[in-house]
Amino acid sequence: MEHFFKTILRQSYRNWKKFKKESPLIQSLIYSFDNKSSFEKIDQHERMLADTTRMDIYFRAISKYVREGDTVVDLGTGTGILAFFASQCNPKKVYAIDHGNVINYAKKVAEANNLQNIEFIQQHSGQFLPPEKVDVILHEQIGDFLINEDMIRNLLDLKKRLLKPGGIMLPSMFEMYFEPITMVQARNTPFLWEHNFNGIDFSPTKALLNSEDSPLSKPEIYTYIQPGDAESFLAIPTPVAKFDIMQLEDDSFLKKLIFDQRIVKNGKLDGFALYFRIIFDEELLIDNSPFEKPTHWLPSIFRVEPVELKEGDVLQVNLNIPDPTIEESWNFNFERVRIEENSLLTEI
Repeated sequence: MEHFFKTILRQSYRNWKKFKKESPLIQSLIYSFDNKSSFEKIDQHERMLADTTRMDIYFRAISKYVREGDTVVDLGTGTGILAFFASQCNPKKVYAIDHGNVINYAKKVAEANNLQNIEFIQQHSGQFLPPEKVDVILHEQIGDFLINEDMIRNLLDLKKRLLKPGGIMLPSMFEMYFEPITMVQARNTPFLWEHNFNGIDFSPTKALLNSEDSPLSKPEIYTYIQPGDAESFLAIPTPVAKFDIMQLEDDSFLKKLIFDQRIVKNGKLDGFALYFRIIFDEELLIDNSPFEKPTHWLPSIFRVEPVELKEGDVLQVNLNIPDPTIEESWNFNFERVRIEENSLLTEI
């Protein structure tokens, strides 16, 4: 009887996962709920405010581009810090929008600092419609995977409905990287089946963990890279996607990214590092590469079973992003091609 109920529960769970995966409406509702719940935790906001790189670059960018008399929207204002920076530039008005309860704390801070040109609005940005078009849209809807907080869809909606001709968005330019990387051996996290301790071989767990009948969750395809975890890139970093939201109509170009990476040094491939650059202009940018100053955005490693690579190898990579807001849906595959000197294949 116990086995029967376990079977029923397991099948129900599989059906729910399939339904969730195939229903955009359900996915959207789940993401909206999860996102709101996540940012109800004050520690999230504390980490963002403690990120000195983030705070400094945003302050400098807002001071540089928000002008006296502007009308400004701060999308996802949170504790209100970007709205406060904008307020100091003497704009006509700042609309600070957030669908979470944290906005009540932002109001208190504004009152205490006598910032009177900010209107706080607690609602989803898709429902917001001010009486006039705006000059500047501020935002920091940037996740650890760059686009996994529904950034592009929300910003395209606001750009289309609210932004004046000639208006600006801060930031609007981004680069995404997916680089072959070697990790510091003592800081790397192999898959369970790769372990072998004093002759105890865990390789039999591979088939079970990757089967539909596994009683445990499948291995995470990615883990976060903490400071000191990474040893080196194996290729020269090159963005696999580079875009300006002011020039976009949709995010379809990101659904399937196909690219080559030429290996420039011998080494062990432990996975691919996902990181990004936020570009305000040539001087003001944020880079969360594992080899840059750490920010609250952690880079990730999309793990592979180790592969020894040699200088001159080329990796042909497919990165698929069916739904940016569901990190578990991100997947990839790659093939190694050996390029010989004087071969016609060097044109690949």
